[in-house]
Amino acid sequence: MAAAQDQMAILSHKNAEEQVCSFLLKLLHRNPNHRRSSASSSR
Repeated sequence: MAAAQDQMAILSHKNAEEQVCSFLLKLLHRNPNHRRSSASSSR
């Protein structure tokens, strides 16, 4: 519960773009086996 409250406090001081970036980074850190998108590796 404390982690959720900390996250809310952090997000309240960020603009929308920063909030989206934080969310995406959190998702990446949650899944260490993530793969890069196929668009970047299609060359």
